[in-house]
Amino acid sequence: MSRIQSYTLKLTHAIVVAGEVITPGNLIDMVEHEAKDLLRRGKAVIADESDAPRTASTEETADAAESDAEGEGNTPPAVEPQKPVKGAKKAGK
Repeated sequence: MSRIQSYTLKLTHAIVVAGEVITPGNLIDMVEHEAKDLLRRGKAVIADESDAPRTASTEETADAAESDAEGEGNTPPAVEPQKPVKGAKKAGK
């Protein structure tokens, strides 16, 4: 009996798997014949070590938790009003 081989792919285009949309950049595990089909159609590339999910260090996680607790980082960036362009006509005139 042959063993079914599985491959980890990084999506380059969105696809639907079991009724769910999987967006580009996500890693998926596929059996050989499905992986070959996605590779042939340019929908994915074979994932390597640089594509592995990264985890934040405990120091960064603690800093983020502290800033969230203090309310930092929750304020939207300030939006500066735009200056009118010289010679531009107002809408509707």
